[in-house]
Amino acid sequence: MLTQLPAAQRLLIVQNIGDTSQGDSLAGQNVGLYPAGVLAYVVDSNRFYRLKKNLPTAVIADTGLWRNVVAGVGSSSEDGMWVAVEQVAEFTLSGSGTAAVNGFALTVSEGAFLISLVTPGGTTGFVHGVASTAAQATFASTQAADTGTYVAVYIESASAF
Repeated sequence: MLTQLPAAQRLLIVQNIGDTSQGDSLAGQNVGLYPAGVLAYVVDSNRFYRLKKNLPTAVIADTGLWRNVVAGVGSSSEDGMWVAVEQVAEFTLSGSGTAAVNGFALTVSEGAFLISLVTPGGTTGFVHGVASTAAQATFASTQAADTGTYVAVYIESASAF
């Protein structure tokens, strides 16, 4: 059980996300050494990540700006990946007022997207987001002519922990 482990095995502190060749990075951590649920704090990005194991194969490492899902040493869908506690995406809606965004690990049935307008475009509407797959979210505006740029933060429900 996670709570019975020493603190050093429940919380890691690393400098950056980095790559698998860097020991003081999130990607440099061997996921096989830790149980599911371990938290890691990344100093440079000021974000927490949680080790999730037995993920759907659709969830892959996110190489984009936000790095919501990070593969560590020995990562696979079964052995685990580091998933940001608060997953973030920035997107621009298409001419139909929608956008499909990859780079998530939406494996929990309960959660919510907090969405904010960054740059208006077209006719601004109310935008909502839903998990369309385990790795993708779809955002849609109530106005089809909405071409604005938005930022979304996915927060898992407390019941998911």
